[in-house]
Order: sequence, then C-alpha cells, then structure tokens
Amino acid sequence: MTIEADLFTYLTASTAVTAATGDKIRPLGAHENDALPYVVYERLSTDNPIHLLAGTTRANTRLVYDCYATTYSSAQSMSDAIYNRLHGTRGAVGSTAFDSIFVENKFDDAIPPAEGSDQWTYVTSLTLNTWHAVTVPSS
Repeated sequence: MTIEADLFTYLTASTAVTAATGDKIRPLGAHENDALPYVVYERLSTDNPIHLLAGTTRANTRLVYDCYATTYSSAQSMSDAIYNRLHGTRGAVGSTAFDSIFVENKFDDAIPPAEGSDQWTYVTSLTLNTWHAVTVPSS
C-alpha cells in the first residue's frame, strides 16, 4: 500500500473522523456529486535523503488535508478530528512504519459563493510532516 492509502485506512477507522467527515475523504479532489462536508488530501512532497554511499531507509513525506464545509465550525471540527487522530502518531499504520507524524501547520480559508448563491464554503487545512521507513532499491 502507499502511505496515502495507509493514512486513509487509519483515518476512516476512527469513529471521530468518520462522524465529522462521513465517508468523503478523497485523494486530489472531491467527486463531482459530493455534497459538503468532505476532505481532500494530497501529497506535497517526498524527500528521500541520500548520503555518499547509498540511499537511506527513511523518507520525509509532507501531505495536506483540506476540510471543506458549509460552516466554519464544521470545517474546524473535521480538522480537529484529523489532528487528534494523526498528530504524534508513531509505529505501524498499515504497511507503513512511521517514525513520526506531526501536524506542522493549520490554516483557514473561505471560498465566496458561486453566482446566484449565498453559501460560502469554509476550508481548514492541515499540513502533515511525516518520517517513515522506505525500501532502498538495490543496485
């Protein structure tokens, strides 16, 4: 499994997360018919440090989770549930062995209503910084 799939499974196994988000935690973008609220996640980067002799067995992956809702408090509740589930996690999550998962940043935004609507969309985003085991390719 990928790190994203392992984190998805870990998040959706939490009743607190699914109570806040329903079953709508999506990679890269929401489905066309998804009604709010929902969460969209994506990988920002993966750094595989190397040294003079070979690659290392650790990687640093950053991800962002964007929580979209019709109210600011709902967006906050979703991000709080994800924060509480992931921040400070260590050890095996699915097939990924994490040294650490930390929320390094949390920020808010609002998307103005579409023409003919008065409904704002509120977004709270969490940036995760993870260190985890990787397999070094053999030469």
